[in-house]
Amino acid sequence: MRVLYCTDTYPPQVNGVSIVTALSVAGLTRLGWECAVLAPRYPRATHAEWGDSVVDGGAAEIIDFPSVSLPRYPEIRLALPKVSSVVELAKRLRPDLVHCETEFGIGRIGQVAAARAGIPLVSSYHTDFARYAEAYGAGWLRAPVSRYIGRFHRRSRRVYT
Repeated sequence: MRVLYCTDTYPPQVNGVSIVTALSVAGLTRLGWECAVLAPRYPRATHAEWGDSVVDGGAAEIIDFPSVSLPRYPEIRLALPKVSSVVELAKRLRPDLVHCETEFGIGRIGQVAAARAGIPLVSSYHTDFARYAEAYGAGWLRAPVSRYIGRFHRRSRRVYT
């Protein structure tokens, strides 16, 4: 089985989503599955350097895209590859499944690419962005963010939480 993971966060960035994704990839590769991960590029560390402890010594192919840091949160990287380049990657890698770990950026582009390439899609729901919006003083975003997240995950065959 081949799985293409699409995520906006991956080691060396350390957070719940990046660690869960890395552990999932490591577990599947140990079972003999082929995994590739689309993720942002991080400037001072490589995925392989960090990955020896979690990502099974680089058993997965990591395809990282140029990224920029968010102004108020420099540890968060934003990468927006062209949809056409991700569709071409998907066709070259020939995954049996696309797994979108995040709902924005690379996750959203991966979702569009899966639809265009005719590849089954699953997704993970890690973060309650609507509540985050409210907690950060942008409560007016709660309803539109909730609608977007709902639409995003309804496109998936399965949603993992």
